[in-house]
Amino acid sequence: MSSIENNDRWTMNHHEILDGAAHILQTKASNGVWQFRCYVSEEGKYVRKSLRTRDKGAAILRARDEYLQIHSDIKSGRKIFSMTLRELVNAYLEHREKHVEKGVITAGRLRTIDSQLRHFLRYKGAPTKLSELERKSAFEYRDFRIKDEAQDITIRNEQSTINALIRWAFENGHCSLPKLEFDVMPRITEAGRRDVFTPDEYDALTRFMRSWSSKKHNPDERVRLEKLLVRDFVLILSNTFMRIGEARQLKWGDVRVEDHEYDAERRTALAHIGVRAVTSKNRKRRDIITRGGQYFRRLKERTPYRSNDDFVFSSLDASEQFDKTKLYRYWEELMVGIGVDHKSRKLSFYSLRHFGITMRLAAGVTVWNMSKIAGTGVAFIENHYGHAMDEMMKSAALQQYEDAKNPDFGLLLEKEG
Repeated sequence: MSSIENNDRWTMNHHEILDGAAHILQTKASNGVWQFRCYVSEEGKYVRKSLRTRDKGAAILRARDEYLQIHSDIKSGRKIFSMTLRELVNAYLEHREKHVEKGVITAGRLRTIDSQLRHFLRYKGAPTKLSELERKSAFEYRDFRIKDEAQDITIRNEQSTINALIRWAFENGHCSLPKLEFDVMPRITEAGRRDVFTPDEYDALTRFMRSWSSKKHNPDERVRLEKLLVRDFVLILSNTFMRIGEARQLKWGDVRVEDHEYDAERRTALAHIGVRAVTSKNRKRRDIITRGGQYFRRLKERTPYRSNDDFVFSSLDASEQFDKTKLYRYWEELMVGIGVDHKSRKLSFYSLRHFGITMRLAAGVTVWNMSKIAGTGVAFIENHYGHAMDEMMKSAALQQYEDAKNPDFGLLLEKEG
């Protein structure tokens, strides 16, 4: 920081302090109240502030405190001339818009981010300076949103988006805080299970995967092929209710696809799957028939490893299981893409099994049949999915699954368009 020159035209009294590093002055407009000024060379701007006293001695002491605080803030990397929350949100949305163009997130996800951050601006005030934020500046955000009758799952996702905003500001030097601290959220009971997707979230996931794995957004063909595999992995898990280990160890000799016609205009592809005892959690073989055979077909068309002893989900370069680390890295990309706070919600690949079972129960499949398909006990399904099923059934009743006569009722297929 450096000093400024006196301007006799407007200044009545002027004194340098701290060897000229800062100044106190009385101006014609200040009515005798001392003003503080110093030049922040790091940001190329002047700090001007009233010292709120007409006493010169008190003004000097206050000016020294102001200067030392500014100097301390600069040393710690804090911006003196901070942008407002509105400016930050605008800059962040522009940044995220580029992610839409690259296929990292969908346009729908960007609209959701915009909507979520509007609530944050209402809470803190758009003119609020980033330099005014403290660690607990949004501690009571949940209380604020509850007044709008927002659900806890909505509030969790909003808080995740808010901290993504703050983290971006921190990484780009706009803010000294890496994140904000929120009040502890209530534990989620079985009636509002956090590790199950909502129908809207699953719909967003299937739609996002289409652009996420497209040629347009994946110039590297190897990356695109891996994403296409992960896309089919997600859809197959959702429709077959297999556990992760069962699916990863599935071989082409365990799968047979059969075409089935409802009538002259409607047909589907059924998958006959034999889950081997050696790969099953309860070490019992089970043979199941599920929808989603078309996903096995297109997966087989892309892979060179198609013999009965080759893994269904194999590496691009060898007949071995697709790398687990890559699988979960891509899952992280998908969850970011649809804007779901999967870590606090504990949403994982296994959640696709939960969601698939719940939706089939909501569609009217008996608990007994579901237990045979999923390879688990009747009592377990009744105890584990009872409350969650009630909630999902309410949600599903308002979705595209409402027509029980539709052969696709309660099914988890990709939508056209």
